[in-house]
Amino acid sequence: MRTTSIFLLLLAAPSAAFSPWPLPKAHDGRRFTGLAMFNDYLSTLEPTAPPPAFETDETNDNAAAPASDASVDWSSFSPGVVAPPAPPAPAEPAYAEPAYAEPALVEPAYVEPAFVEPAYVEPATPPAATTAPPPPNNQHKSTPSHNIGNLLLQRTIQTQLYYLADLRDEPTYAWLRSFLDQNHLDDRGRFNELDGIHYSWHDYLHQLQNAPPFTITVQLAPPRLSAQQKRNPYLAQQVSGKSYEETINPAQIYQTIKAVARSLEKEWADDLASLAASDRERVRLYFDREVPRLQTQEYREREYYLKMQVVAGGEGDDQGTPLYKLNARLVARFATRVALHSLVDELQENIGAAAQSSDDGGGSSVDEETRQKAAQWLLHFSNEWLPRLRKGADDAKRRGMGTPPPGQWQRLCDGADAEDVTEALWQELPQLFAEVNEETKTLYAPEALSARLRGARADVCDMLAEELRVLMANEFS
Repeated sequence: MRTTSIFLLLLAAPSAAFSPWPLPKAHDGRRFTGLAMFNDYLSTLEPTAPPPAFETDETNDNAAAPASDASVDWSSFSPGVVAPPAPPAPAEPAYAEPAYAEPALVEPAYVEPAFVEPAYVEPATPPAATTAPPPPNNQHKSTPSHNIGNLLLQRTIQTQLYYLADLRDEPTYAWLRSFLDQNHLDDRGRFNELDGIHYSWHDYLHQLQNAPPFTITVQLAPPRLSAQQKRNPYLAQQVSGKSYEETINPAQIYQTIKAVARSLEKEWADDLASLAASDRERVRLYFDREVPRLQTQEYREREYYLKMQVVAGGEGDDQGTPLYKLNARLVARFATRVALHSLVDELQENIGAAAQSSDDGGGSSVDEETRQKAAQWLLHFSNEWLPRLRKGADDAKRRGMGTPPPGQWQRLCDGADAEDVTEALWQELPQLFAEVNEETKTLYAPEALSARLRGARADVCDMLAEELRVLMANEFS
């Protein structure tokens, strides 16, 4: 019985017997010896705030350790009923990234562009030719074959066409060629005939100056696209090309023609002077039969002139205009044609003068029959070579046929240059000169006629240079 009472007492006060901590005291210092007394005491106290809850880690299944004493205010702690822990905060829903769906590629349907044929622009109809007033003071009375003004205008137009082609000014290029039906003129000088203008230079310039301006519509050619570029709808829209309007002002072209003609006149004056000096030297060597003295006054003047020569286009510029070399050959052929006409007329006049002198009783050692035959032979020679001089040499054909062997001379094409004519006079020795006296050979043999042709050409060069100077002063200034 006694043992049972002791066991019950221990069950009633386990905290007093087995608690490792001292029993709590009341405010009056009493210690609690039983659980019932302790509970009665707690019921008399006012409720206080619950102790701080333990922090938990969501990533750990076990509870975290309580906060340290430094972070908990124990002064306000009073024993009482422990409040239940605060409910955990609702978990933030997990972010689910939406699935990415690749958009379906819809290739645009290819539409074949409609081909728009470029509109053909009819070139402007040149104004009808009207009769221009005669040149002032009636200064140009020569025949068309001897008129250097027509040749100057021809090469001026061709030089201007070269400039327009180089600048790719196709509307002005096409109109200038069609003006007064000059479509046969090209921009590279391949057309090098002497009589290439259908109108006189005065009539042509008069028509060009008075022609009214007009506007044309230019249709550009569509660009060429490859097969891959044609599948591009943005590039396919451009295949129709573009168009624009351009005004053609003939009065402005007239001023440009005059400026080009002045440049050509300067070049031609130098070419004529050089050709005349060379011909006079050949004539002196043939007829004078004397050895020329070195460093004569004339030689020094000529050398100084060649060194100080200034051509069109600027000082020291030896290029000149684009067709400079072709123009030099053209001017030499023109002067040779005029000189050949002049020599034939001179021989005919000499025959008449010799006949009148024989009637008057005068005599000469020159065989009269040989004189007449020489004049007749030169007339046939001129009839054969004048058309060739008019046409000019075909350089492409000559290059294809090759160069003749040294010491031989051949007629390689229907056209000819100036040196071909003088060379032919030396090569073709007629039989009638085989048995004549020395005086007759000196005057009428083919080599003598070649020297006389050069002498006549030297005088013609001086005449043409003066005609060009007067032409520039009166018409192209």
